[in-house]
Amino acid sequence: MDALLAEGYRFTGSELLATHVEGIDHRSLRTQVFHLEDPAADPAGFPALEVVFVNNVVGATVFVRRAARQFFWWRDKPPAVSFPVAHHEAGAVDLGPRVRDALASLAVKDRAPR
Repeated sequence: MDALLAEGYRFTGSELLATHVEGIDHRSLRTQVFHLEDPAADPAGFPALEVVFVNNVVGATVFVRRAARQFFWWRDKPPAVSFPVAHHEAGAVDLGPRVRDALASLAVKDRAPR
């Protein structure tokens, strides 16, 4: 989350939903979605993002997507990109490059026809 905040986003809230990321093994029946906004409203970026952390035995997979609060189910929301973070990396590794790569990939994926 710190790496996303360093990119200029700010935390605006979160919600716990009774949905899951499709294709990923979950240990919980609920998913916590974090909402971030870009106060600068950079036209080249995303004005709002949704971020989901899915924990696993080695760390977490971080999913990032353009915000779409009007949709409840994962499958109905815009496409997401993901990157892994191992437990031993948390707080010790600069995740800024992974976040920037994810945002660049998201921009490409978001423009692609569905």
